[in-house]
Amino acid sequence: MPRNDIFFKDEDINLINKVKKEIGANKNDKIILYAPTYRESFNLNDFLSSCNKIEEACSQRFGGNFVTAIRFHRFSEQEFSNFHSKNILQTNNYEDMQELICACDVVISDYSSCIWDVSLAKKPCFIFATDLDEYIEDRDFYTPISEWPFPLAKNIDELVSNIENFSEEEYLQNVQLHHKALGSYETGTACEQVAQYILSKTQN
Repeated sequence: MPRNDIFFKDEDINLINKVKKEIGANKNDKIILYAPTYRESFNLNDFLSSCNKIEEACSQRFGGNFVTAIRFHRFSEQEFSNFHSKNILQTNNYEDMQELICACDVVISDYSSCIWDVSLAKKPCFIFATDLDEYIEDRDFYTPISEWPFPLAKNIDELVSNIENFSEEEYLQNVQLHHKALGSYETGTACEQVAQYILSKTQN
């Protein structure tokens, strides 16, 4: 996907600072991006009540001062349009999700497709899924979630433990194996390939 070419470029500190400025983070802050997907049973309170604990775990494991930013699914924007927290940055007004991923240091999600984009960026990504059993019964997954490369937690204590005991080497190995199993074609050249294809079909 052309949108994912950005993850194959060298880190752009100017882009990162631009994102941080627009979402209200300081330059020296490290960012936890919480990006849950849409479902009718979604409960935000479990995460909100434990933000400090999660930030402390990230600081302990990765170093630095962490702040939390949230990105609601577009189907949830209406429901949470009045969401406000002095401790959590709201990022739905920032248009480019891929740039947000580039600027963040850790991603926490559930079943959102953004986790696969995060895996291309090789950023630490954790699954926090309090309703996993119900979700599997209602929808289930194309690929069993137990085969995904992301540490899985059903509650806050498990999430904190996964962060504190995160192994970057094991995670990157699992990501690579999963990409291979699914047949990933991402190389960072999608824009060029699409442009060349269009030109080949439009030139006389």
